[in-house]
Amino acid sequence: FIEKGETLAIVGESGSGKSTIFSLIERFYEQDKGNIYYEGIDVRNIPMNDWRGKIAYVQQESPIMSGTILDNLTYGLDSYNEKNVLSALEKAELNRFISSLPKGYNTDVGEQGVKLSGGQKQRIAVARALIRNKPILILDEGTSAIDMQTAYDIENRLLKMGNLTLITI
Repeated sequence: FIEKGETLAIVGESGSGKSTIFSLIERFYEQDKGNIYYEGIDVRNIPMNDWRGKIAYVQQESPIMSGTILDNLTYGLDSYNEKNVLSALEKAELNRFISSLPKGYNTDVGEQGVKLSGGQKQRIAVARALIRNKPILILDEGTSAIDMQTAYDIENRLLKMGNLTLITI
């Protein structure tokens, strides 16, 4: 049971079912037993698009496309608010990195983000998720390529958001 705005960490050995729990939460398949509730409603009673519209997901292998950092942050959005982008960059600990680039977030990342490190890709994925402002953020080893101190700083910033329910492996 996790309340709105709380954090749940799922830990266990490889093969213990952590990713399966995420798949159940996201309704990639329905559970055989038990229930998953959101604000008192069984998620099976929430239309699939509405339910998935409440979830932002960051996976261990964060996809990056050709284009700029900003293109990757706002991919799929019809519009965005620059204030939200800057706030997400701060929470994902990307400010220093982006400010060091001559073109800032308009810097080209290369084919599949070849010009970025694994940790930079993951931080972009975290910022991308935050820009979408969903009430639930799922991190499936979403900070595994980030150094421990930066990952700690990011998670502390996420915890301070208050309105965000964070589920992490």
